[in-house]
Amino acid sequence: METGDFTLAMKPIGDWLPDLERHQQDYAWLSRNFDEIRASIWDGLNRPQYVLDAIEALNFVFQYAMSRSDYMKMEEHLRLALSEAHILRDSELQMRVWAQLGHNYLKFGLHGSAREAFDLAHLHANQQRHPDIEMKLIINIGLIRAQAIYPNGLFDEQVIADTLEMARGVTNLPLLGTMYFVMAMYYHFRLKAIYAFGHAQTAYAIWHRLGNNQEK
Repeated sequence: METGDFTLAMKPIGDWLPDLERHQQDYAWLSRNFDEIRASIWDGLNRPQYVLDAIEALNFVFQYAMSRSDYMKMEEHLRLALSEAHILRDSELQMRVWAQLGHNYLKFGLHGSAREAFDLAHLHANQQRHPDIEMKLIINIGLIRAQAIYPNGLFDEQVIADTLEMARGVTNLPLLGTMYFVMAMYYHFRLKAIYAFGHAQTAYAIWHRLGNNQEK
């Protein structure tokens, strides 16, 4: 059955994963194909030979600005992916899935659960000899955002400094736009208007350059 741009029925997830990679930030494309992508990821998570591709697809999907209902549809996928990552004893996969679960919790206002998920993701990231810099940035962004809207005890300000330092080695503009927005949110809640305004301006400039009116 073909309802979007391509047919997923009986098609290995690895065959269409490059399509997902090529359409990063193309929200219209994701909307057209979301149900088929979701079904294919679920199928891949239930087949040992496709688990790694399925988790990689999850990581790409969560880079989109998904709707609240789309996040709800993906939570079961994330929990199955986490179970598979535990079975494989793959700390890097666990790090990635915990990070995505954290962002899922944030979408629904479950800030305490989000903070716990990001803490676990951060723990797994620190166990990596050469962790992926963008993935670490995603985790730190989640930690800062969770702390901004759900303060829970003392927050290690070094996370802020580390995040800004990591960002210097990243060229992924959508990710950087998200980072500066979250920084603005963090300083706004701490009544540091000058810092908040500066980061918000940078985020806005990035989204404007990308032509992303949804984020603007």
